[in-house]
Amino acid sequence: MKQSLKISLLTLLSVTLISVSSYAQKKIKEGVVKYEVTDVEAEGGGMQAMMLKGSTQNLYFSDNYQKMEMSMMGMINIQIIGNNKDESSLMLMSGIMGKVKVVTDNQEAKQKANLPTFDISYDKKDVKTIAGYSCHRADLKDKDGNLITLYVTDKITPPNSYVNKMFKGLVGFPLEYALAQQGMKITYTAQEVSRDFDKNVFTPDMEGYEELTPEQLQEKFGGMNFGM
Repeated sequence: MKQSLKISLLTLLSVTLISVSSYAQKKIKEGVVKYEVTDVEAEGGGMQAMMLKGSTQNLYFSDNYQKMEMSMMGMINIQIIGNNKDESSLMLMSGIMGKVKVVTDNQEAKQKANLPTFDISYDKKDVKTIAGYSCHRADLKDKDGNLITLYVTDKITPPNSYVNKMFKGLVGFPLEYALAQQGMKITYTAQEVSRDFDKNVFTPDMEGYEELTPEQLQEKFGGMNFGM
């Protein structure tokens, strides 16, 4: 169970990873995109797939801040808040693995940045409507041949976006993406896009969290890469 949880958490993070009718097709530079794991394919199925199905991921963004908020079956909750001005970040993790806080400044982030590069192709004839937005297909392939399939829109343009940093070179913002890793394929699909959200999400309660360095965090949880 512990090993399965670590693999599932790593997969959830590695992607280190919407009121529609009134805003559809209008460009958004500040708002929230709410995703849900809509499909999980795993070798042999089993516990990992069951744990991830229905997990959520919310991306909040404004001129000054952005926040990625992830929940896996209510057992593990992760918040990553980035400052767009100085590029520092704060990660809070809570749940069955304890409460941990990690602060990373701009210099540390630059030293530790090791994001993959992709060959990117687009198929604008392969389209679907997701959360009220028309999206077309983008395929990303890394140097190891791993494929990520996304459906992107040009109507959502967060400043200094986590997602566009993760998928370097991508044109458009993904409202659906399918990631294959470690024998699993996970599909995240946007359920809602909204301009309205509580700006207090960028200043969470940090009481009771143990502060660790990125190195201490990886050592504590078996060398996993948390994207910090």
